[in-house]
Amino acid sequence: MAASATPAFAKAAQPAATTTPVTTVTAQDVQNLPTNSSNPADIARAAAAANGSANIVVTGSRIRRPNLESVVPVTSIQGEQFFQRGGADVGEALNDLPQLRSTFAQQNPGLGIGIAGLNLLDLRGLAPKRTLVLVNGRRHVAADILSSASVPDVNTISTDLIERVDIVTGGNSAVYGSDAVAGVVNFILRRDFDGVQVRVQGSEPAAGAGTNYFGSIMAGHNFGGGRGNITVQAEYNHEDRIFGSDLPWLRRQDGFVVSDVDAFPAGVTNLHNSDGFPDRVFVQDIRSATISRFGVVPIQQAGSVFGSAGAAGVATCGTGLGGTNGGPSTIGIVPSQNGIPFNCNFMFNPDGSLTTETGARVGTGPTGNFLGGNGPTTREDRLLAIFPENKRINVNLLAHYDISDAFQPFVEAKWVRLDTSGNNAGPSFIQGTGTFDFRERTRLDNPFLNPAARTVIANAIVTSGCNTNLTASCAVVGNGSPTGGTGGVPSGSFARATFSTGLLPSPFTSMATFCAANPNDLQCQGISGPLNANDLARIASGSYRFVDARTLLDV
Repeated sequence: MAASATPAFAKAAQPAATTTPVTTVTAQDVQNLPTNSSNPADIARAAAAANGSANIVVTGSRIRRPNLESVVPVTSIQGEQFFQRGGADVGEALNDLPQLRSTFAQQNPGLGIGIAGLNLLDLRGLAPKRTLVLVNGRRHVAADILSSASVPDVNTISTDLIERVDIVTGGNSAVYGSDAVAGVVNFILRRDFDGVQVRVQGSEPAAGAGTNYFGSIMAGHNFGGGRGNITVQAEYNHEDRIFGSDLPWLRRQDGFVVSDVDAFPAGVTNLHNSDGFPDRVFVQDIRSATISRFGVVPIQQAGSVFGSAGAAGVATCGTGLGGTNGGPSTIGIVPSQNGIPFNCNFMFNPDGSLTTETGARVGTGPTGNFLGGNGPTTREDRLLAIFPENKRINVNLLAHYDISDAFQPFVEAKWVRLDTSGNNAGPSFIQGTGTFDFRERTRLDNPFLNPAARTVIANAIVTSGCNTNLTASCAVVGNGSPTGGTGGVPSGSFARATFSTGLLPSPFTSMATFCAANPNDLQCQGISGPLNANDLARIASGSYRFVDARTLLDV
């Protein structure tokens, strides 16, 4: 019997394989982590600390990224971003994006009728009617009266209901037509809200203007195993109106005024059209010489510091700048470029009394500007509107039930009421030009004109020797002549003018022919140039109409 043995060989011991555990983080785990950050690195560190593991694998994301699915660039704003801003107006948030221009927005109501309170999106500044606004991929109810009633007011879309907003700038006109030339803004609304949400907020700026408050409530319920949902939402938003007088930095008007008028002698060519002196300078506390809340009465001056026009040959309230090829001066290169005398202004006070407008006079005649003094800044009280008042009630109903992928009935209903007042056009005004009707001017015998003011105005007009006018000069040496017209009649500022329009009986077709035949008619009084006998008679009788340039206060 033979026995054999297999020789034994020594073998180095192999280390045991180490398997690193992989932790899968679910959405519920992420919510339970001790961090408020959405940064994956922060989530990984927090999960490691919670689970005692150094390796984390995040298995997915529920964030929708339209850019990964679309063939054109898409800017997507999540609904949570509107919520975090704390604002009640969707349009104000979207207008912060570089693609959009705030043509008609809360902060820029624009000029026109039916615009205040609306927020109309304008991609690339091509006008709102070239920006197509969709809700869940469908056209929305229009709210404007400008672009053939085709542009929705996006402030009627509640921020609480928005899941995201997708913005495509261009490339969609072939799909939607010419109203998508600038692009498409698509609001995707929430489809699966379950629960109750209440939101209340308010703010009041330190300046004390612009108080606003907002409240909303939303309730939703999923049913049918998540295939159906019904959501009801209501909100109320109130925004106070803001005027320039409410803001300390807007109460005073600063800006540029005329400081020099360039003129060059005959035969002199100036390639840069400049005499080396600045034509405009920046000044502070500018006051208007042409209008007031309660009325400005301009008294024209027939005097001139370089001639003998008028009774005394002196411009009582100073003379405006003339055209020079050098430093600022009232003496122009030729008489026709001499400065025009400034009007002497009287202003009405709130109680109807009259006062002289004061301040340093600058610019060109006959109006120019005042620096300082008691004149109006045109920003007092409610004259300069910054932000309209808005009161908005918005009620929404959303419901859907997915029977199949091909059949998904839904309901989207809303009721919106918006009460708004004011825009940035400012109030209307009357300056006594007679463009629409000669009765724009005020009669001296107006029963609301107190006797003292009536006497001051009448005497000032007679003393000046000129009809009241805001912009036309009167009997200025070098600016026309008493005999410079054809046939030796007055010319230039020495010519007397009457209203260009009026109530004409047949067979007259123009005011010129009518007044030639009826010089004593009330419509034929002078509105510029020297007074004549008929004008003086009207002043004595109280039927004379004088300029009262006033703002129609915005209420």
